[in-house]
Amino acid sequence: MLHELRAALQLFGPRPAQPLDMDTVIDVLLRTARMAELLHEVAEADLNPVIVTEQGVRIPDARIRLEPHEPEDPFIKGT
Repeated sequence: MLHELRAALQLFGPRPAQPLDMDTVIDVLLRTARMAELLHEVAEADLNPVIVTEQGVRIPDARIRLEPHEPEDPFIKGT
């Protein structure tokens, strides 16, 4: 999945100078996806830039857009 990102060349390059903490990048992606899964009001998340180094990941700017969400009851059929 990470190799399909637009920034894959910068992350992996032909020969990265220093190894990057890719486990932390994966952790950030999974936590962001889990947040969106649990909080139905999350309509959009923009993490930009995501700075990856050999020591970890920093996200100096993040914006999360929320929209109202009506809870759905699977036991009540709509008319």
